[in-house]
Amino acid sequence: MARIVEEAMLDFLKKYEFNNHTIYRIEMPTPLPLVDENAYLIDAGNGLTLVDPGMLWPDRGYDYLLKERYIKQRLYIKGRKFASHDYLLDELVPDIDAGKKDKGQICYHVLERALFEMGRDVKDIGQIMFTHNHLDHYGLAAHVKRESGGKVLGFSKGTLTLTDFSGSMKTLEVAYGRLLKEADIPHDTHDEILRPTNTFFSGCAESVAVDGLYNDTGSLELSEKVVIEAAHTPGHSDSSVLLRIVDVGSVPFVLSGDSILKEITPNVFYDGL
Repeated sequence: MARIVEEAMLDFLKKYEFNNHTIYRIEMPTPLPLVDENAYLIDAGNGLTLVDPGMLWPDRGYDYLLKERYIKQRLYIKGRKFASHDYLLDELVPDIDAGKKDKGQICYHVLERALFEMGRDVKDIGQIMFTHNHLDHYGLAAHVKRESGGKVLGFSKGTLTLTDFSGSMKTLEVAYGRLLKEADIPHDTHDEILRPTNTFFSGCAESVAVDGLYNDTGSLELSEKVVIEAAHTPGHSDSSVLLRIVDVGSVPFVLSGDSILKEITPNVFYDGL
């Protein structure tokens, strides 16, 4: 008989118990319009698997985004004030010593807090995976890898985005420039339009070395009774996958990344199809 038990551990942390593994869902704060994004810790008894660790929060360009109306409208979503780095740090991770708080590492501090609640430590993370290679999902991966010693596993498509962040940003700028041209936006305004966004996003991630690959033809074994299967679902990005966690005797649990969103339709990125 399948057994799934859901438990709210913290405001941003939920626990799902299955027959032979446990999944912890962490709502990672983001300065982007979605406000929260899901990260997952999977415990199948052989170390933790972290899926979509989140992003870095850059100071550069942050004030520019706060001036944008779509950001201002979301400053108090879910009762959280997103106008201040310091407020987030104090609200989400009050137990961290003030001298150790890093404004750029908000997602990492939230991860630390979740691990503490679980009775675990960052060193327990054995591997890091992604539902797709967008910076708000992998941006923190290099930092987590350094702190945990865990391996980074990338989907067989799109790993260059992970290993060469600077190059991926240049590719994105070219794609956006092409879009502006197709929309007949005057060329002499392109830099003015793109520079603030590029400045902001350039601080949201860093390159990370990939230790191994997974694809959609096999499965990744977490234990004798728990495996992860990947299904390639290009659209939102070329690297998008559904990660299906299969546990003997339990209902499969699917991590969909941004292929399925709660309130809006996912956008199709320039490299998605």
